[in-house]
Amino acid sequence: MLNLNQQALIPVLGQLDLNIPTRGLVISGQISANQATAISAGTFVKRDPAQVGSLPQYLAADADEDAEGVLLGTSKTDTFAAGEPCSVGSVGCIVYLTAKTTLAPQVKVECNADGSMQAVDSGKQRGIAFDPGITDEVSRFLITNPVA
Repeated sequence: MLNLNQQALIPVLGQLDLNIPTRGLVISGQISANQATAISAGTFVKRDPAQVGSLPQYLAADADEDAEGVLLGTSKTDTFAAGEPCSVGSVGCIVYLTAKTTLAPQVKVECNADGSMQAVDSGKQRGIAFDPGITDEVSRFLITNPVA
């Protein structure tokens, strides 16, 4: 019998689980020079309005701001400083993020001020819970509408 997790891999925050080629959108870019502090994987990001050149440059997005997607971690790092290359998971990507509360699958979610996901209340919808979410645990979320 095939065990899909025979290596006992543990998902980490900001890890891309599934990119559906006809739906998922992963954008390559870099952290903007205007980003004062390092950004962690799993943080929703927005384009820098002062971007120079054609390479997308990203800033951390607040919970109530429009976002282009979520910063994806790599095998080398899970924090990104100004000027570093990065990948952003946008519409159609399934990404591991932290659940703020218990969530049922298919619940519309927003990003809390601390960066965790919760049921939509008054913020910007970022996606839906793909799996049941357990409080303060990493779970999968489908990014459906980062720019709402």
